[in-house]
Amino acid sequence: VNSYTGGTSYAVPRMSALIARFLNKNINSSVKDILLFLKQRAIPSDSNFSKYGWIPDPSDDYLIN
Repeated sequence: VNSYTGGTSYAVPRMSALIARFLNKNINSSVKDILLFLKQRAIPSDSNFSKYGWIPDPSDDYLIN
């Protein structure tokens, strides 16, 4: 069963884990590199709630070198 959920209490741990996994493989990355990685991974949305879009599944290895 698929469902949609959201909110900062759900998003922050998932984003933190994604960033940690990115940094594990890209040790010398800067904050700018991390932000670029997140923006590239985002799927654009028409929503007024999100500037860059949404990230489909931060637990997979999509775009992590």
